[in-house]
Amino acid sequence: MSQVEVAKLLGRHKSWACRRVALIERFGSQGQGRSTGGLVSPTAARQIVRLPEGNQTEVLEVIRRETLTTAELAGVVDLWFGCAAEQRQQEYLLRHPREALSQAKGTLLAGQRNVAHGARLSEDGNRVWKRVGLLLDALA
Repeated sequence: MSQVEVAKLLGRHKSWACRRVALIERFGSQGQGRSTGGLVSPTAARQIVRLPEGNQTEVLEVIRRETLTTAELAGVVDLWFGCAAEQRQQEYLLRHPREALSQAKGTLLAGQRNVAHGARLSEDGNRVWKRVGLLLDALA
């Protein structure tokens, strides 16, 4: 079918169909099935296609596992580019996306105040992080 026929069939404008087809074409082979099956919203898909094809599948799994919002996903993709050369940071980001986002923003998630954050911080960094958490608890 042509894009015009698809648009007419779905009751959309031809530019809408063109944008959706372009988005699907930029997905890696693993992502195409998930995108076309409706498992990834167009907003989330736009964030995922910013990544290299080899990394899209990993991030799709994180979205599914952690049920990330589109804002969180955008933050994860931004952080991914920020640590592109550091494998250890990428692994941490994939395992603990919300913690990585909160660390990047300098905020704490609920229930994280007295937790050492391990992999991304040095021993001194963990000690400071813990003391900041204690201070915030005391102020609360």
